Amino acid sequence: MNPPLIAIALLSAAAIAYEVLLLRLFSIIQWHHFAYMII
Repeated sequence: MNPPLIAIALLSAAAIAYEVLLLRLFSIIQWHHFAYMII
């Protein structure tokens, strides 16, 4: 694997992890299952 592909893979994994973290935080704060609509 060349370095640009590794960088793209790490960036996309970090973005997905950040979206999952936001989903968990919003679902805890707002106490309903429509928190995924914000993302």
